[in-house]
Amino acid sequence: MIKHSNDSLAALDLPDLELRLYTQSVDLNLETRNRNGFTGVIGISGLKQDNQYGGQRFFVPNYILYNSAAYTTIRWRKMKWEVEAGARVDYREQSVYRNIKGAVVQNDYQFTNPGLSAGLLFKQDSSISWTLNAGTAYRPPSINEWFSNGLHHGTATFETGDSTLGVEKAYNVIGGVRIQKRKLAVDASIYYLYIKDYIYLIPDESPVLTISGAFPSFAYSHVDASFKGVDLSIDWDITRGINLRSRNSLVFAWNHTGNRYLELVPSPRFDQLLSYRFNDTKSWKELTLGLSALIVAEQWRYDEGRDYIPPPPAYVLPGFEASATFSHAGQEIRMGLSVSNLFNTSYREYLNRFRYYADETGRNITLRLTVPLSFKTAAHDHEH
Repeated sequence: MIKHSNDSLAALDLPDLELRLYTQSVDLNLETRNRNGFTGVIGISGLKQDNQYGGQRFFVPNYILYNSAAYTTIRWRKMKWEVEAGARVDYREQSVYRNIKGAVVQNDYQFTNPGLSAGLLFKQDSSISWTLNAGTAYRPPSINEWFSNGLHHGTATFETGDSTLGVEKAYNVIGGVRIQKRKLAVDASIYYLYIKDYIYLIPDESPVLTISGAFPSFAYSHVDASFKGVDLSIDWDITRGINLRSRNSLVFAWNHTGNRYLELVPSPRFDQLLSYRFNDTKSWKELTLGLSALIVAEQWRYDEGRDYIPPPPAYVLPGFEASATFSHAGQEIRMGLSVSNLFNTSYREYLNRFRYYADETGRNITLRLTVPLSFKTAAHDHEH
């Protein structure tokens, strides 16, 4: 009889990985009344987290975190103008407990993180409004960015933290316009975001070999990075019954520290839906049929050799939607049918780390039935 070396671990009947996270939070807000167009909010918040891990594998250590914050916002409205400003200060204490060669080592961290924001809204007329927002924010590293060291079961990758990571410092500005007419609604925004010491996962040079097999290895790192992009949303009633819904986003990022493209940035996405709503009949109401198309471009803004495989090619996913409302025995029922990836196209998503192993989900069919329920008391019935 051959006795395997891990039989003693199996006999303990321990889970492979066990994480327990206990969180308590409290928020208190005070809203001020309108005085000469001014309104405001003052608030405080508190948070406590206690993480405990167990099992046969290590991923992140035990820790206790306390976070307290105070914040305020002031808003002023007059005629076509609206101005808002806000400030927030967070104080965080975190104690991390690690088992190093049989001894428990405690590391304590303290952070004070201020944040400021300001916004401007101008209503050109009843259908057009312009916005401009700017702000700063600071974020300390999370526990996994510092100390993760093991297999991430949700992504099938081996992650390694960096205990020297510091606080992220972000500065952003966003401009936008909203057009709301009887048959047309447009939301467009353009933004620029600069993050000093931006924390993110980057692929290592070689995979990690474990008893379970070889897994792609990723390590947390920090660089100075910038993001700029455009978001565009359109809802257009082209003619009676025909509607176009369009959701589009573009984002471009740059690694200023390495003077190159930033890895793992979303590809350009264009989500379109063309639908037709039929006239109501005695049997059916709100009967709507639609054809959709999700168009995702290939991410060409990357440097060769900085990932295990190149970004996947572009793909188009047609879809179908149908919905209607009908009555049965006096009860209103809403029915909907949706089919995504209509032609069962094989494709891979750039930001999904499972792309190293497998394609994304194929054709997906969803049927929904919504039955509104109403309950009336006997007294209520007698009153009517």
